[in-house]
Amino acid sequence: MSGGPVRVLIADADARVRAALRSFLSTAPGFDIVAEAGTAAAALELARAHAPAVAVVDVQPPRVAESLALLRALTGELDIPAVAISTRGGLRARALAAGACRFVEKDGSADLLLAALHAAARR
Repeated sequence: MSGGPVRVLIADADARVRAALRSFLSTAPGFDIVAEAGTAAAALELARAHAPAVAVVDVQPPRVAESLALLRALTGELDIPAVAISTRGGLRARALAAGACRFVEKDGSADLLLAALHAAARR
């Protein structure tokens, strides 16, 4: 992380979750939301266009396979670190295997998400 705010891409199919994440991260010091996407295809397009420092990717049924493919593309092809989020802790191993550098449960502490994003951006 060099000086400026951490540029974040939010990828979550639920518009309410995207809005909540945007609101939360917009008020947290050191973050700049550069793009939001409701689908994996849109997230990849926006990642290419905006070059975020880190991505937050929802891994949630019924779109688990799509989310895992997105993690592989972001972290592999685009070399963008990603933090996977989910209400399903059982998806942790799959998300990490797909390339996520951190996994945070959605009902966990907000501080955990901030710490995971900072750590991902420093990698």
